[in-house]
Amino acid sequence: LGANRDVANVSREDACRVMELLKLLPAQIGKNPNLKGLGPVEAAERNATLGLRGISTKTMNNIYLAPMKGAFAWAVAEGWIQANPFARLVVAEREVGQVLRD
Repeated sequence: LGANRDVANVSREDACRVMELLKLLPAQIGKNPNLKGLGPVEAAERNATLGLRGISTKTMNNIYLAPMKGAFAWAVAEGWIQANPFARLVVAEREVGQVLRD
């Protein structure tokens, strides 16, 4: 999205791209020396070659997506945007390759 991006220009497509990026992020990004100093996009790209375990679905939904939803809900309430592009976005367990129990 970028630090200088106008909130009114963030689309649902942008929100979906954020969600897809989250699926590629490695777990414990700040503790891995191979990822030190990298931003999320660069860390996801590096993880493609390293094959590290990704962040959990719970982390994606509760630590990353929930605050985004809240911030954009606030922007709607303040009249800055008409609709929350992050509304109803949830990463399902199955989407990140985890086996669900029967």
